[in-house]
Formats: sequence, structure tokens, C-alpha cells
Amino acid sequence: FYGNAYARGGSESGDGGLIEISGKTGLAFNGWAETSAANGQLGTLLFDPTSITIVNGATPQANDGDLPDVSELAGDLLISERALELLGADSNIILQATDDITINDLDDNFLFLAINSADSGSIEFIADSDKNNIGVFSMDTSDTIQTSGGSVTISGAAVTTGRIITTGDTNQAGGDIKITATFGAIATRSLTARGGTASKNGSNGEAGNT
Repeated sequence: FYGNAYARGGSESGDGGLIEISGKTGLAFNGWAETSAANGQLGTLLFDPTSITIVNGATPQANDGDLPDVSELAGDLLISERALELLGADSNIILQATDDITINDLDDNFLFLAINSADSGSIEFIADSDKNNIGVFSMDTSDTIQTSGGSVTISGAAVTTGRIITTGDTNQAGGDIKITATFGAIATRSLTARGGTASKNGSNGEAGNT
């Protein structure tokens, strides 16, 4: 997918919609998708290939040299760290794969998504979506997934994570963190879901659940 897709809410009211980007065996992504809502809840962007790899840095991924015909790609969605971070400000994101989801070692050690609790923002990583116990979620344990209060959900047959931080923005609640392994072990570092600090005339946000 190398184009643009929009499912925005209306200017006066209405929530963002659902965009699903999927492939029978493989999926290339170097485009733009937005499900924002000026006066409603964010919509959802769903990726649904066989496996997913998030690649370090801002270099465009997804088999650029195969353009313009990507019909024969197979096996893996490749998406850059930066492309995912840019999407995070305007959509709830679901990364779902029947096999593995892998976040490669990140040079800056952070996957930061601007989703927040005020918009009920969230990101979900769902490995082993077909429940055959062979799809795992993994990332380098020295890296961190961080939101501005949006919730983080991770599942797979087994799960290995680094730090996860969902501390809310000023006056906003922290996001929930949920990690599930359906077959093997969970290995994780610290999980932080604090409420945001208060502004001069505001109040502290509530902590999220882990």
C-alpha cells in the first residue's frame, strides 16, 4: 500500500472510522492513513498480514525496489519506526499477524506514539492471531514503547518486551497496559502507567491499569 487512506469524523461531530490494510500472504506499506476526529473518538487503523517487522529508523521500508508491482510480495509487512510513529497521532492502531510481530533493535531506543487518553487512543500488537501457538511478539529489551497516555495491548503465543510507558499528558489519565501470552512465557521490563501531572488550574490524571 503506497497511497493515502482517510476515514475521518465530521468537522462538527462523528467518530473516525475503520481502515483495514491487509494482504493474503504479504503486505508492503509506505503510505499514509488517518482516522482522526475533530469532535469525536479516533477511528482504527488495522494491519493484517502474515507477519510484521518494525524496522529501526526513518528509512522507507516495504520493498521499495519492487514498485510499481507489489502483487508478488509474500510473508512479511515491513514498516519503519518513523512511519508508525507518525500514524500514531491520528489513529488507534491494530497490528495483527497470524505469525510473529518483531520490533527490531531501535537506535534511539524508543518507539513513541502520540496517542493519548483524552482521545481514547490505543495501539494493539496481536501476534498469533490464528491461535496456533507459533506466533510471538518480540522486541529488544533495552528499547521502550511509549505513548502520551494511550493504552498498549500486546499478545502472542509468547511475549518479550522492553519498557512500556503510558504516562498521561498534563491533566490526563495514564493508559492501560495489557500483556497476554497464550502458550509460552512473558518476559518484560518495567511497566509505567502514571497519570499526567497537573497544570496550574488542573488536577493530576488517574493512573492506568497494568
